[in-house]
Amino acid sequence: MNTQRLILRHGQLSDASFILSLLNQPSFYRYIADKGIYTKQQAEDYLQKTFIDGHQQQGFGPYIVANKQGVAMGMVGLFQREALAVPMKRLQNYYTRIKVSSATLPR
Repeated sequence: MNTQRLILRHGQLSDASFILSLLNQPSFYRYIADKGIYTKQQAEDYLQKTFIDGHQQQGFGPYIVANKQGVAMGMVGLFQREALAVPMKRLQNYYTRIKVSSATLPR
């Protein structure tokens, strides 16, 4: 997805150095969490599980945010959390009802 100034793209294993740097910034620790990603291999594993597998298995996940020159600047997206399994299930049920309801509306 492209905006006037940014590109949102799927994460790739080649983003490991960027992810390693991003996840180990003091501000990331302070405002988000220490994800325990300290090596390039751990960053690749995180990209595979969170970015790549997430999109393939759930149909959603995080994206890499890059400028128009292609330089990665951050990440944004939707994340599945085990602690939020019940609310996610409720949300899925809600959307299922919406699909069924709109399919049965008179035209």
